[in-house]
Amino acid sequence: MTYILMNKNDLYKNVKSLFHPTASKNIDKYLEIVIKSLYKYNIDYKKMVSMALSTIAAETGRFEPISEYISKYNTSPGGHPFDLYDNKQSLGNKGYPDGSRFKGRGFIQLTGRYNYTYYGKKLGVNLVSDPDKACDPKIAADLLSLFLKNKEDLILNALNNNDLKKARRLVNGGYHGLTVFSKVYNKSIKILPDKDSYYEEFFKTDINRPKEQRIQCKSSCISRNSIDFHSTDNNFNINKQLSSRLGSETNNRNTRNSRSSIWSIFIQFIKQIIRK
Repeated sequence: MTYILMNKNDLYKNVKSLFHPTASKNIDKYLEIVIKSLYKYNIDYKKMVSMALSTIAAETGRFEPISEYISKYNTSPGGHPFDLYDNKQSLGNKGYPDGSRFKGRGFIQLTGRYNYTYYGKKLGVNLVSDPDKACDPKIAADLLSLFLKNKEDLILNALNNNDLKKARRLVNGGYHGLTVFSKVYNKSIKILPDKDSYYEEFFKTDINRPKEQRIQCKSSCISRNSIDFHSTDNNFNINKQLSSRLGSETNNRNTRNSRSSIWSIFIQFIKQIIRK
């Protein structure tokens, strides 16, 4: 694991390097909102932060909640806008005008009557009667976080196996934007620091989340970074890894102390020679 020293300004600078320069002002405006939301759902650690940033890059390009554009993927030649979505059963749509009403919106491009109904209820927001609320920055951030949280185990399993194609499909349902997603994810893993909680590290903590949950989140981050998340021997593996890590640190300290003692004896020997 590579440890990177970074302050809040460095974090903003590095996140901006993942996106096109035109996204800079939007990152200033929305990054804290996104990190704060990830924190609320206990997924503001490195891999899931990288997953969120990569998803935003693939879905919006410029780091802001947007409405889906008309394209060949949602509109047939000569058809009305989003007609290809109108009767798409996999989205839960029931015909015109569901296609345009429940088009992609937000950071994650929430799409379809089913998703607007399900995630709206989860957040306590009526997205069916007012779909445009999915583009409200805070709601859009919570939709992103909740969507990733619901598939956290599967996403982590894919990321730990370096299967970015599968990770993208778990969110998008296909592979649209895979090139951008992969590029941003791979770079973010290299330049972002290993932190249990990005919100607690870089932003003032003002969310009243119980202390026990924070401890649980930090403990689980260790297992997510190092072992198969679906293993039945997780507790054993975690303890084994922690013991190994602590033992290694103890050996390192002992080595340093030993070297320090030898150096001290050598200095005293030189001083005695000089006095003579």
